[in-house]
Amino acid sequence: MKQLGCVIGYWAALLVLSSGCKKPSVVAKPFVNGQVEVAPGVYATVEARGSSTEDSAPPSMTPKHALARTGGRYSRTTELRIVWEGSSVHWHANSFPVTLRAYEGRLYLIAYDDVTLGFDDNNGWPRAQFRYYAQEGSDLREISPAIFPRAIAGQNMSFTGRHFMSGDRQRDSVQIARDLDPDDQCFRTSLTAKMWYHLVTGQQYYEAMRLREVDRRLLQDFLRTNNPIKLSFDIYFNSAVKEQLKAGNTNRASGKQPSGVR
Repeated sequence: MKQLGCVIGYWAALLVLSSGCKKPSVVAKPFVNGQVEVAPGVYATVEARGSSTEDSAPPSMTPKHALARTGGRYSRTTELRIVWEGSSVHWHANSFPVTLRAYEGRLYLIAYDDVTLGFDDNNGWPRAQFRYYAQEGSDLREISPAIFPRAIAGQNMSFTGRHFMSGDRQRDSVQIARDLDPDDQCFRTSLTAKMWYHLVTGQQYYEAMRLREVDRRLLQDFLRTNNPIKLSFDIYFNSAVKEQLKAGNTNRASGKQPSGVR
C-alpha cells in the first residue's frame, strides 16, 4: 500500500472526465498571471491560457474508450506569455508546461504532450511524451532532448495536486520535486524521475509508466553527473489560479511567490 501511495496518476488528472453525456466541446480559458521560479530566487511572470476538448463519460472509462463512446477527438492547446529580464517570450503548443527554467541567459521549457502520439492500443491511455524547448529571441522553440541542459530538468510548475497519502504518512508532491532525492520511493515514481529516465535512456513517459518506479541507481548517477540546480519554489498552478481559470478572471501578480494548494 505504501508503494501504491507514491504512484501519482499525473497524466490521468490532466484529462477530466465528468459524469453524464454531452457532445465534445472546446473550452477556452483566459490568461491568468503567476510567478514561476526559473532560477534560485529568480522569478518570471507567466500568463497562461489553455483550451481543451472536454468529453463526458463514466469515470471508470479510459480516455480512449471515453472518446470513442462520444465520437470525439481529444485536443489541447496551451499558450504562455513569459515576462523575463525585461522581454516577453511566447510559447504555444498542444502540450502542458511542467518545467520552466532559466539557464545561461536563456529560458527553457519541458512540456507534457498526451495528444500527438494518440492512445495505447493495449490499455487505452495516452502515449504521453516529454517535449523540450529553448528560447530563440521572443519564442520558445522545440529542441532535441540531447541538447537540453540536464542541470535544470525537473518539474517546477503545473502540479495537479499537492498532498497525498503514502501508507499512513502524508506526502507533499512539491517538496518531493524540490528535494530530488533518489532514496525517496515517491521521488522514484515522480514526473521528474521519469524526465531523468527519458534523458538517460531515450524512453518516453508512456514507456516509463510500465515501470513500478525508476531505478534508484539511474537517478543517483543522474544526480551525481549533472548536479541539478535545486529551487525553493511553491506550485504555480495553485488553487487560486485554478479558481481564476474557472471564473474567467485575471488578476495581476503581486510579485510574491504563490502559496500553493492546501
